[in-house]
This record gives sequence, C-alpha cells and structure tokens, in this order.
Amino acid sequence: MKFFLAYSRADRDYAASLAAEMERRGIRVFHDEAIFQPGADWDGALRSALEDSNATILVLPSEGAKGANNAIFEAGAAKALGKKVLVVARGAGDREFPNTIADMAIFNAGSKPLQEIADTLVRNAA
Repeated sequence: MKFFLAYSRADRDYAASLAAEMERRGIRVFHDEAIFQPGADWDGALRSALEDSNATILVLPSEGAKGANNAIFEAGAAKALGKKVLVVARGAGDREFPNTIADMAIFNAGSKPLQEIADTLVRNAA
C-alpha cells in the first residue's frame, strides 16, 4: 500500500514521525521532500505521486501555518483524482475546517500516540 502525505512546514517533524510509523507497517509513504527535487516539474511529480498512491493523508495545518495552502491543495488534488483522503487533525478542538476537506474522513489525533494513529489510518485506507 502507498500513501501520499500532505503537510505544512510547521508540521514537518510530526509528519516525519507519522511517515516512519506508517513505514514500520509496510506502507510506502510519498511526501514532498522525497518527490520534489530542485528544478523538477512540480505539477508532474505531484500528479504522479498522487496517482501512484492508494490514499492521501493530510496532516491538517494550523490556521495560518507556512505551507498550509500547499497541503490543502495537495489533498484537494488527491480528492479530484478520486483518491481517499484521510485528515489527521491535531488538537482541532472547535476549529472550523476548510470547505475543501469538509467531506473527507477526519481523525482527531489529539494527544493519541502515533502508533494508534498509524493503525487507524491503515485500517481506514482500504
């Protein structure tokens, strides 16, 4: 199984830890640092990674976080390609979600351990 991981720069460390947990379960994880090389065709690389993935995980960025729009765009592109999008919301509370993700599967990660989150994502991606 292959997942594309969309996240903002502010969530880079969390996303890397989540990717490592997914990979421990035999999941291949694509993310921007692995596919977007300097000078590469960004649109083509993104489309190819999304098409090759079984599902996309969006680590929901904090409001106003650097790179938040890119992460939301990547999730929207996956959705447009007919891919399942799983949203990991950390400490979302009463936050309003962007309309572009309102109908996606949203998981409140809160303070749950990464192992539990990874297991939940794998179960729900099928």
